[in-house]
Amino acid sequence: MIGPLAPATGATTADGPPSGEAYVLTTLAGRSVAMPMASLLEVADLGEVASAPAAPSWLLGITNLRGVVVPVVDLAALMGWPAEAASRRALVVRDGRFRLALPVQSVHAVRWLDSAHDGPAADPIAESRSPARELKEDNGSIWIVDTEAVLARVRQGNLAGMAGR
Repeated sequence: MIGPLAPATGATTADGPPSGEAYVLTTLAGRSVAMPMASLLEVADLGEVASAPAAPSWLLGITNLRGVVVPVVDLAALMGWPAEAASRRALVVRDGRFRLALPVQSVHAVRWLDSAHDGPAADPIAESRSPARELKEDNGSIWIVDTEAVLARVRQGNLAGMAGR
């Protein structure tokens, strides 16, 4: 696991602790992206990534993370954003035993976001082509990733057999 993240930021309540849900803030395809901490297994340095023959364009390949074969998914391509240079740093997310490595340009901090008023669509894949939604703030936008939608989209690509099983 990569070293500690920058200090957490976010609104504090009268009692002191932050309010909202914890997210890891990253940069991906020139955008600020927030990944829910609840779905994050670790921030890892990717080793060798082996290509997967006849794979979708968003599947960069597979890698071995401490003895577990994990698909490496280009989240920007999966969401239809412009391609970027390959990165060696990745967020590793999981749902049960299913794991994905999502390379990102950089990891900035942990931040608490209260985005309940702008909750995800009932079916993010059906209602939106992107498994993320934009949260507009005074100083710009943050794209909130719906990891369940990302995992569902990848599973639709028939990768379940390669994802940490």
